[in-house]
Amino acid sequence: MTTITYTCDKCNKQVDNPQELFELALVLTRYGNNTTNIKAQEWCRECLLSHGIVAWRDDAIPKPPAPPTLEDMLVQFIDQRIDEKNYQS
Repeated sequence: MTTITYTCDKCNKQVDNPQELFELALVLTRYGNNTTNIKAQEWCRECLLSHGIVAWRDDAIPKPPAPPTLEDMLVQFIDQRIDEKNYQS
């Protein structure tokens, strides 16, 4: 069986899953010149965070709350009406 190990280019931390590393690229472009040089490295999340670079995954982005159901809206409406009646009394 073959095992592939991936290594962080910054701290040399070894991981088995390539999803645990992030590609960090520096792109340099000169004005008036169409050449672009790219220097890329793969860093782990800890190295990115220690240098103030935020690393996230799509599943870490909070999802918006689900819209309220009709039942939730009716219960809220009835509760508000009851509160208004009790306040006016």
